Amino acid sequence: MSEKIQLQATKLSEEELVHKENQQRDSVYKIFSYENDGELILRIPDALVALSGSIEEVDSTTSKIGHQRHQSPPFLAHDNNGLASGGKARVIATAFAQKFFPEAAIVTGSRDYEQEGTTRPTHASVYKAELVRYGVAKEKIIVEEESRSTFENLVSLIALAVEHNWKTVAIITSDYHTQRVEVMFEKLAELIQKSERSGWSQEEKDAKVAQLQLFLSSGGVVCTISAEKILSIAHPLASKVIESVKTDEAYAKRIAMEEKGVRQIREGTYKV
Repeated sequence: MSEKIQLQATKLSEEELVHKENQQRDSVYKIFSYENDGELILRIPDALVALSGSIEEVDSTTSKIGHQRHQSPPFLAHDNNGLASGGKARVIATAFAQKFFPEAAIVTGSRDYEQEGTTRPTHASVYKAELVRYGVAKEKIIVEEESRSTFENLVSLIALAVEHNWKTVAIITSDYHTQRVEVMFEKLAELIQKSERSGWSQEEKDAKVAQLQLFLSSGGVVCTISAEKILSIAHPLASKVIESVKTDEAYAKRIAMEEKGVRQIREGTYKV
């Protein structure tokens, strides 16, 4: 497939390539925009976040990624619970979006819950290595390796945003995941105070809520961006793969789980 794509690209003249890039830029800008009184306003992100979709082990003797033994899961992959995954889509989409927002910092995050005593790398380090292979300058990437869940990802991102004075943080994640991220951010202060798995003391919880309030009071915004929408802009063939995945039973199970999570967050029964 890649050879065919490359051959098609060589047929384009320089003028056609510029036109194509301009179309892609405008389409990406539209995804990063919000409507205000009927007018689209572009949000220029200070940071692009490739949210973790876990990692998986690969055969290093046959893998195209060389000596690396772990990778973000391909779009067609299932996780250990038999649910649709797709962390690779988030990596590719982040690398593509960064072309149009070259000043933005790039953030990768997360690790396993039981990271200590294992040989598995952190999700953040694996995603960073892949982003570099996709052309992102390694010095642009900030690696956050302490969070272990979407909830902890958000808390860590707010701390980074305050530290670096970011006003707009764009989280690139899977389409099925965007609503839970948005609702979780809306309820973040409440979730921080109720959290048990984090092991935070009350003093630490109060400090994290204070950071969130500082971020919001200074005009900070967190927006979610669908990786699938960006991939569809990057290459038309991606749309066919995405539609195929959405017919899979594992995808339906993932949607059901995400919807349950959204309900629990709104009802105040979500465990963090």
